[in-house]
Amino acid sequence: MARLLLVTLMALLGFGQGDRSPVNFPVGEGSTTSSAGGHNVLLNMGGWSQTHSDFQAPCAGVYYFSFHAVSTERGGPIKIQLYKNRQYQVTAYSGQGGNQQVSNSVLLPLQERDIVHLQLEQGTIYDNIRNEAYTSFSGYLVESY
Repeated sequence: MARLLLVTLMALLGFGQGDRSPVNFPVGEGSTTSSAGGHNVLLNMGGWSQTHSDFQAPCAGVYYFSFHAVSTERGGPIKIQLYKNRQYQVTAYSGQGGNQQVSNSVLLPLQERDIVHLQLEQGTIYDNIRNEAYTSFSGYLVESY
């Protein structure tokens, strides 16, 4: 399945220790299909790849990730999964009905160059023609090591 690009509602700042730079990557999407396209990066202080639609850890540490999505008005359930290096980590799943909301968050230990991405496994994400942010994917470095 195609990786899902998402939009952030607010910019979260994360700061590494020592001389490390802050790492923060809220990204956005105005389109809501499972394919890449139409996304907006609201702030990228390191790690987010707009080309690959994933996050690559610039340093080893503990990272916090959160995501939120809304199903279409006529849609069935949606299922979004977060992966670390192509290995499943967490799921957000909605029930039947229109405009169902899903969200999840996780703290993950990452090594430098580990990859984190989301996949839309089932359903359709709400598409707002005014490009409003109903879907989000954000993350930040909690502590480097």
